[in-house]
Amino acid sequence: MKNKSLLLFATSILAMSLSGCVKKAAPAVSSEEEPPVDNTVDVFVLSGQSNMEGSTYFDNGKQWLQKACDALELDSTPMFEGYDNILTSFYGYYPYESPVKLHAGNKENPMDGLFQPTKVGMGNRDDFMGPEIGLAEALKDKATEERPIYFIKCAFSGSGFSSNNPNWVIDPSDRRYNAEQNLYENKLKVFTENNLRLIEESGKQPVIRGFLWHQGESDTGNSNYQKQMDGLVERFREDFAPYAIDEDGQNIAFIDGYIYDGPNSPYGNGAQTLNNMKKALAESKDNNYVVNTSYHIEGGMKLQIGLQQGDVEGGCDIYHYKTKDCVRLGMGYGEIILDNVLID
Repeated sequence: MKNKSLLLFATSILAMSLSGCVKKAAPAVSSEEEPPVDNTVDVFVLSGQSNMEGSTYFDNGKQWLQKACDALELDSTPMFEGYDNILTSFYGYYPYESPVKLHAGNKENPMDGLFQPTKVGMGNRDDFMGPEIGLAEALKDKATEERPIYFIKCAFSGSGFSSNNPNWVIDPSDRRYNAEQNLYENKLKVFTENNLRLIEESGKQPVIRGFLWHQGESDTGNSNYQKQMDGLVERFREDFAPYAIDEDGQNIAFIDGYIYDGPNSPYGNGAQTLNNMKKALAESKDNNYVVNTSYHIEGGMKLQIGLQQGDVEGGCDIYHYKTKDCVRLGMGYGEIILDNVLID
């Protein structure tokens, strides 16, 4: 009897000790995961010839930009000191002289690129500016220092499709095509790739939202311009589709700009003919646009060039925009972007 009682007691103690060793159930894990961090940034690629590269004085001892900003009621401070939330990497030169007078943000390795706050001096000389100034002003409220907007600018004064090598022709069947010298193959494409890599190395994911173009003066009289320009745009969209929304190159907006067609145009009636081709190209596809700078096309901004040699309100000569209208040109690109690309 005593042994039986001891056995029952021992069994009870063992059961109690085992029950104390049972692990408590872990708390239920929420099925909701933390949303991924959005590190995408908007990128715009700017190209063409001298009015995109930048051949407009911003000062030259006459305060052209300050006067322009006063007339347009704009704050000139970030234009001189830099837009910290709009970063530009630039590269360009006149390709038909030897040696070329290269102007780029990265002084040691120009084709590698270097992003800096957008400001004056990013034209084809230290005392010039391009439409990136007005464009930065237009887009400044769409970016922050933590999530800037990036401009990749690669443009070449005097260049065109009908120019001698180098040129922009991308069709190998064209007798002017020269893969070794081609401005798209060896300059714009490579420079864009290098700068996209810089953005990625900074921890951001670049998304190309637009390809901005200003060129055509060298192609007045070129009846193939629309076809050649369309070919270049579609090649760009194809090559950079991996950086487009949904990896669809057609989601990269193409934004062109009319060339000067006003009084005393150095291009004569050829400017109107070429602008009509630009208009037709803009109307040919849903994501193509053009900045209406024209004197003859309805609703045009009537942007002015220097109209004479010398220092005329910032225009360095008869081929390049005056300072105020260089700013307005950039803002014209920006208006299209705000209305059609960076939509809230």
